[in-house]
Amino acid sequence: MSQPEIQIPTYVTQAVASPRRAAGDRARDDGRKPAPVLAFFGVRPGDRVAELNTGRGYFTALLSEIVGDDGVVHGITTAGSVKRWKGNPLDDRIAKQGLTNIKTSVADTMDSPDFSPDLDAVFMIMTYHDAVWSGADRAKINKAAMQALRPGGTFGIIDHHARKGLGTEDCEKNHRIEPRIVIEEVTAAGFQLSGESNVLENPQDPLNIPVHSKEIRDHTHRFCLKFTKPA
Repeated sequence: MSQPEIQIPTYVTQAVASPRRAAGDRARDDGRKPAPVLAFFGVRPGDRVAELNTGRGYFTALLSEIVGDDGVVHGITTAGSVKRWKGNPLDDRIAKQGLTNIKTSVADTMDSPDFSPDLDAVFMIMTYHDAVWSGADRAKINKAAMQALRPGGTFGIIDHHARKGLGTEDCEKNHRIEPRIVIEEVTAAGFQLSGESNVLENPQDPLNIPVHSKEIRDHTHRFCLKFTKPA
């Protein structure tokens, strides 16, 4: 089924074009399509948002540019990630790019995020599958997101498609998950599925190789799901 074209607000275009953005991030924009993705999720200037599992901060930095000085971004990573990277890469990014509206924190585990209350949006970007293979309690994660969001707030999830019928079986080997699993688990926490976007879909992805493979990295077949906390 065709989907309506995503209208991209000027503030999103300006955020993506910000001169503060790292050259390495810009090089990945073609595959990650940040403008239509962020427009789909509806992030606005002044919003209070959080990202769980920030990684090196590509998405967190974009959120920072959009919400601006009147907003705040809570960037949450885990103790295991900090240990693996020998530090929090997000702290280095903040210092280099001058992203003063980002507050970082380190959770003991993925299922114990210290979300601030009354958020406009919470995001998990290509890491919901990690919660599966790492043994995190996804019900706890989804409940924490629900409790942190204001009524009407957004829980945004992007992840890599698994082959139909695999469910969660390919989460560890190839870092892929079926969207139906995510939808079932997140709506079980009380969220409503309010939108799906095909902006990151790639039918040429064979779906049977790791998402970090050179030939497919940043061009995997991905789904974008927007959930809403009932008002």
